[in-house]
Amino acid sequence: MSGAPPPTARRRGILAAGNFIIDQVKFLDAYPEEETCVTIRSLSRSNGGAPYNVLVDLARMRVDYPLEALGLLGDDSEGLEIRNHCESLGIDTRKLASARGARTSFSDIVTITGTGKRTILQFPGASALLRKEHFDFGDTSAKILHLAFLALLEGLDQPSATHGTVAAEVLAEAQRIGLITSSDVVTDQSGRLPGLVTAALPHLDYFFANEIEMELLTGLSVRSQSGSLDFERMEAACRRLVERGLNRWLVVHTAEMAVAFRPGEPVRLQGSVRIPAVSIRGTNGAGDAFAAGFLHGVHQEEPISECLRLGVCVAAASLSDGTPSAGVTPVEQCLSLGERYGFR
Repeated sequence: MSGAPPPTARRRGILAAGNFIIDQVKFLDAYPEEETCVTIRSLSRSNGGAPYNVLVDLARMRVDYPLEALGLLGDDSEGLEIRNHCESLGIDTRKLASARGARTSFSDIVTITGTGKRTILQFPGASALLRKEHFDFGDTSAKILHLAFLALLEGLDQPSATHGTVAAEVLAEAQRIGLITSSDVVTDQSGRLPGLVTAALPHLDYFFANEIEMELLTGLSVRSQSGSLDFERMEAACRRLVERGLNRWLVVHTAEMAVAFRPGEPVRLQGSVRIPAVSIRGTNGAGDAFAAGFLHGVHQEEPISECLRLGVCVAAASLSDGTPSAGVTPVEQCLSLGERYGFR
């Protein structure tokens, strides 16, 4: 992690780092009980993992700034597939390394056709071998580092004597040289999540989570007994989390709305796009699409309210396909979904 950074004023682009995964998506009519059999109605194969999805989404949004990938692939055909896919979209792959003898990470994603809900079976593969030494920021001119998923990067989730975790060390170094930092987590129920996130928060400008992850992190549900979002509970959970040291904004995304919270600032709310249920093919990757839209707004120095609107509109576009990114379209087309269908 050496080298003098370019002046902040000249920084441009998004560097996304962490899990680069092949998603193998299977569509079923219903999820099977144990020791039963169901029919797979259709299959697809796509990009997966937060940094890979965010970069592909941004490329499909046709942003006009550089996109860089940083991660660890296996020395197999799937690793070559990811590298070639990124390069075909104009994504810089010079920081995508290959681990000899390792297999590229993959996920089996089971999506229910009637609801779009998904279940994920994840094989860590080469991504688990990503270490601090793979992060060299000396030759990047990127403006934003998006690092994900915390709790799914074994090498970066390891303890650090100075920062709590290795991921926190990486984020601290990125901030030191002038990068805006953001991160996301996987919905991990092992009990490790609060500690991993608490270590990272002081070195983050933006932190993304859904309502399930918020409950895992704070112990507070943001929904009432009826299942509807409860704003008072949401605000209490947000306040509890940011008190652990988040630099700037906590961004919570749900099916109904997105919330941006920062102490001393008014809470920002943005309803989701009212996409007709018949147009929703799947929710796989919707959170990453939201992050791509939001981070595009951050990169363009838009107000936080506009970042939220961009996020929900790109997420809405992603719902039209069962894979993470195939539904994403150029920015103006994503925004037009909000104009066409309105917001909740």
